[in-house]
Amino acid sequence: VFFTTSLWVIAFGMGLYGVSFSGGRILWQLWVVQIAPPHQVSTYMGINTALTGMRGVLAPFTAYLLVGQSNPQLVGWIAAVTIAIGICLMLPLRTAFHRRRSISWSTDKE
Repeated sequence: VFFTTSLWVIAFGMGLYGVSFSGGRILWQLWVVQIAPPHQVSTYMGINTALTGMRGVLAPFTAYLLVGQSNPQLVGWIAAVTIAIGICLMLPLRTAFHRRRSISWSTDKE
């Protein structure tokens, strides 16, 4: 079900969705590299890649199941709450990210 019948609006929305989705993946990959200890970057990236693949496989089935059992508005609220929880889980890592970034900048300048 679309909110419009205009093919141009649908195409534009899908284009924006694709750009934002791919940008989010790239930023997530960069973020994982920033929080990983330097000697464990490959381990973190391997785990991140595996979990991202599992999420990509399971997410559509979960979403369709939720929409079939409820309504899109409830699924949207569940997604918003999940995003908020994820942000709250990442907030404690901000200090580690800033500390590591300042260390790498100071070593780059030498």
